[in-house]
Amino acid sequence: MREKTHDQERAAYTQQIIQKEKQLDKLREEKQAVERLLYQLEDDFRRGYQSLRMLNDENVRDMQTEFFQVQQRSDDQEKIPTTSTRCARTIFLCV
Repeated sequence: MREKTHDQERAAYTQQIIQKEKQLDKLREEKQAVERLLYQLEDDFRRGYQSLRMLNDENVRDMQTEFFQVQQRSDDQEKIPTTSTRCARTIFLCV
């Protein structure tokens, strides 16, 4: 009878060990899945950051180009005398 009780206890412990090993296997699989997702997330963040940086650089270039065009037009307008300035010079020269 004692031997039967020991066998039953041994079988119960063996079953618990098997369940724990299955739990460990499942946890390892889940850990690997999480690590893959983190790697993918990191890769997505890196690509997103690069895209954002490229868009920012493009925006800065566009703003600089626009600024230089406005500055050039402003400089050109300062160089071209207006009609009233030409008339005033003509009147001054005629007097």
